[in-house]
Amino acid sequence: MKSRDRIAMSAVALLALLGVLLWCYFTDPEKPAIDRLPGKTLKGPAASAVGSSNSGSLKKEPAQSLSSSLPPSVAPTQSSLNDKVTRLQLAASQMNVPISFWGLVVDQDNRPLAGARVVMSIRQWHATSLSDIDAAFIRREVHTDGGGRFALADVSGDNVTLEIVEKEGYRLSPKAQKTFSYGQSPEPHSANPAQPFVIRMWKAQPSDLLRSFTVSRLIPYDGSAVWVDLLEGRLSEGTDPAGDLKITLEREPRDIPLARRDPFDWRATIEASSGGLKLAEDEFMYFAPADGYQDRVQIEMPATAQDWKPSKQVSLYVKARDGRCYARVTLDFRANYSGEKTGFTVEAAVNPTGSRNLEP
Repeated sequence: MKSRDRIAMSAVALLALLGVLLWCYFTDPEKPAIDRLPGKTLKGPAASAVGSSNSGSLKKEPAQSLSSSLPPSVAPTQSSLNDKVTRLQLAASQMNVPISFWGLVVDQDNRPLAGARVVMSIRQWHATSLSDIDAAFIRREVHTDGGGRFALADVSGDNVTLEIVEKEGYRLSPKAQKTFSYGQSPEPHSANPAQPFVIRMWKAQPSDLLRSFTVSRLIPYDGSAVWVDLLEGRLSEGTDPAGDLKITLEREPRDIPLARRDPFDWRATIEASSGGLKLAEDEFMYFAPADGYQDRVQIEMPATAQDWKPSKQVSLYVKARDGRCYARVTLDFRANYSGEKTGFTVEAAVNPTGSRNLEP
């Protein structure tokens, strides 16, 4: 019995030693996972180092920043791009200045118009890329107060355009200024609430059936007559009266080279064959005056004139055919063409009923 007991105890001790060796083998964190037996789940420090074979997740290294991984030569390029963007943004901001605008809307008799609708467009500049500055437009809409006034403020940019000025029953003056510059413009608009910019409108009247036309052609500059027939809307040349207006043009020297820039003498004469002429200074030419007409209008443009120009536009009221017709006429003389004739345009609207109403 004693011999069998000793053998049993020896076997137990051997098994215990084998168990210790196996435990040390499988729990060693330095041992590669491939050497371990399959189907075993690790616990303790080894599990955190290697992870579970079932989950497939791995411990990740901290990501490096892009700037730290770029070559040293790239950093100055990025800095220069940032500087360029900053410069463009600064340039755009300098082009945009605070804008103020005060306006006054009146009728043809200078009476304030309340409730007129005014739509304004303001141009603003923005840096849109690494190499470009572009314009964007914002719109503001206001209505005139009881005194016909309106204002624009609390906005920046470099240009204001009056897109719409309207009131039911009224027409905006065709001569109305619509664009105003600010900031670095050679002639920036000077806004003053005590002196608002005046915008004129004409109270619409029932219009008659007007005959309107525009004709452009070359005319001689040797004093030969050119006739304008207001009812037929045509021009003709000749010595016999064949129209309502007689036009003559003279220049000295007659022959001038192409694109000559030096001043030269020229003159034009406008005569009414059976009626009268009156120079128009009205902002609206919608109603012909009853009197104040004369037989002829002369344009003198000597080469020595301080305000000399090779061309001139003249607006006239015309009483034609012994008062049976009234018209508004604009004549455009362009005396600097080379060749035998030079440029001329006539634009007219005629009321053939004898009424002085010239409203469109």
